[in-house]
Amino acid sequence: MKKITVGMLGLATVLLIVTGCSKSVVKESTKETTKETTKETKAKEHSSEIKAETTETEEKEVKDDSDNDFSELVSMVKTNMDAEETTALFEGKELEVKQGDLSLEIDGYELVEVTDFNQDFAIPFGRQTERGGILLVSYTLENKGSKEIFYPLTPDFTYTTATKTYKDDNSLIPEDNADYANLTSKLVSVKGKVEPGKEVEGYSAIPLDPEALDKVLELGEITMDVPPVFGKEGSVSSEDKVADSTKLRLELGAKGKQKIANSEKFIEDKATKDNMGEKTLIDGKSGLSEADEKNDIKVTLTDYQFTDFKPNEAEAGRFTSFDKGVVLLSLAFDIENKGDAIVATSMSGSSLSANDGKARFINEGLLTSLKEAEDVKKGETKKFIQVFTMDKEEYDKLLKDKDYKIEVRLSDDKGETMAKGKRFEIVIPTK
Repeated sequence: MKKITVGMLGLATVLLIVTGCSKSVVKESTKETTKETTKETKAKEHSSEIKAETTETEEKEVKDDSDNDFSELVSMVKTNMDAEETTALFEGKELEVKQGDLSLEIDGYELVEVTDFNQDFAIPFGRQTERGGILLVSYTLENKGSKEIFYPLTPDFTYTTATKTYKDDNSLIPEDNADYANLTSKLVSVKGKVEPGKEVEGYSAIPLDPEALDKVLELGEITMDVPPVFGKEGSVSSEDKVADSTKLRLELGAKGKQKIANSEKFIEDKATKDNMGEKTLIDGKSGLSEADEKNDIKVTLTDYQFTDFKPNEAEAGRFTSFDKGVVLLSLAFDIENKGDAIVATSMSGSSLSANDGKARFINEGLLTSLKEAEDVKKGETKKFIQVFTMDKEEYDKLLKDKDYKIEVRLSDDKGETMAKGKRFEIVIPTK
């Protein structure tokens, strides 16, 4: 159905309710893993072109970021796979992800190309043995808390337009070595347990078929899906979860490095966090303290951003109802809970009015990472992000530089509206 527009009909009293990208259905394409010989040849040529774009200076700068030397491990993998050749394409720097008391440290990573390897390894490389990529990652898991925690899964990897996730394959790293133990195998042996004050170290090897290898080199990055952390052995229940899943973008070239650096300027909504497209700042303010307080709960607007958003190829299908382009309004709040009830941000939402109430929007749940939302318990203050979608032409002609007011509805962990059903009302200082 065609989206209703504001003002185009000349009716000043018409309310616009935009449901945004939830209107359309994402169509997933199915890609065959077995390629014709001519396609493989083109893929090889494409990879060579991409590698040629990286200067010697850039490669040296990247390698200087990490103290890890993967040469011995690469040699072991080459021998294990009986590969004709291995070529280091990119070496990455150290990174850290904090999930509650668990620190997931990436001590370094390296992307390697392998060619002409044993038929035993054909399946994870697209059922062929001519060429593939391997992402080698060195991890350290550290429990900095006072209770044992459980990390039953190792990170998976994906990229824009990928139709599947890429997982650790413990057959790529020989088992009979002490220095390069597979992290997945080590976690399985201890049932995922990381004891208080202890560390678990290990490596992962993620196989990439030729198409995936070429794509991540073209993008200059790959996304790591970091699994959640649990407080009970063998559980994957939300009740036993002590830290949510998250995502981390790893650079694999100068292009990816620049894109990741640019994304850090924006509010971390799902569009930013999941690399759904390109944002260009239109207007925004940070360091705000616009607040409303009701029944021992204080909601404070800290940041807002209007951005021109261009979805990438994989996400374009979600935004087909926006004929003239998409504008996102992203807002970051602090929720301070001084009461006894738990604020369940995953069950909360908001609505937005603009231009003296002539236009009205509801928050776009698909862009707010609700699955990663955290409960706010008594005495805690946590972030809360809301996102609204607008047609770019309507924004430019009717809504730019107008007044905006948001009404936040908070619910408890039973799904009941808090503050006796009242909304937290905040005027957004856009003028």
